Amino acid sequence: MKAKIGAAVRFGVPVALPVVITVSSAFAGSTTAPVKVYWWLGAIACTASMALLNTLKEVRSRKASLAVKATEEKLRMSLAEASQPLVSALGQVSVAVDVKNKKSALDTLVNRAVATARAQCGTGRKETYRSVFYRLDGDRLERAAYEGREDAPPPRQVFLAEDGDYARSVIRLARGEESLWIDDLHEAPDFVDAKKRKFRSLISVPVNANGRRFGLLGIDSPDPGTLRNVDRRFMILIAGVLAAGLAQLPTEGDLGE
Repeated sequence: MKAKIGAAVRFGVPVALPVVITVSSAFAGSTTAPVKVYWWLGAIACTASMALLNTLKEVRSRKASLAVKATEEKLRMSLAEASQPLVSALGQVSVAVDVKNKKSALDTLVNRAVATARAQCGTGRKETYRSVFYRLDGDRLERAAYEGREDAPPPRQVFLAEDGDYARSVIRLARGEESLWIDDLHEAPDFVDAKKRKFRSLISVPVNANGRRFGLLGIDSPDPGTLRNVDRRFMILIAGVLAAGLAQLPTEGDLGE
C-alpha cells in the first residue's frame, strides 16, 4: 500500500502541477482583485514546485544521497530567499488602488526581478553577471532595468526590427514562448554574430501572461559554462512573477484611451 502511495506521489504530482498552474493562471486572468492575486500566487507556487521537482529529478540521477540532500536544502533556501521579496512586491502591485500607484509598484517589482536574477543565478563571481529586463512595445524592445558589471558598458538600450538580424532575433524571442539557454556562445553556430558579443553564457526568458507579451528577462556572463539549466528554470519562475504583476496594469483599451 505504501509503495502504491509513493508511486502515485512520485508520478502523479509532476503531471498534476502543470494542470494546476494552467487553471490558476486562467482564473487569475478572469477574476478581479483581490481574488486575482490569490490565483496568481497559486500559479507561482506551483511553478516553483515544478522547478524544484524537475531539478531534484536531475540531481538524484547523478549524485549520491548525501549530495542530493545538501542540494535539496540549498535549492529550498534559494527559492525561499528569492521568492519572498518578489511575492511581496507582487502583492503591492495587486493592492494598489489606482494606475499611478500600480505603476510605481510595478517599477519596484521590475527592479527586484532583475536584482533577484543576478543574485540567485550562476556559479561564478556575482560581479561578472549582468541581468536585464526589456519592455516590448510593438516592434520595439527597450531596456527598462538592468544590474551588474559596473566596469563594462550597460546592455543595449533598444532593439528595433530595422537594426538587423540580431535585433530581429531578440524581438522574436520576446514574442515567443520558449526560453533560450546557451552554455557557451562560441559553440552556438546559429547565434547571430556570436563572436562579437561581450558575453559567453546567456539565458533569456520571454515575459508573457494571458496572451500578452511584456518583454524579455535575461542574464549573461562573460565566462562560458557559468549558467546552468537550473538557472534557466529559476529565470522562468522570476519571469512568471514579473508577468503576473505586469498583467495587472490596464491596457489602453481598458482605460478607454
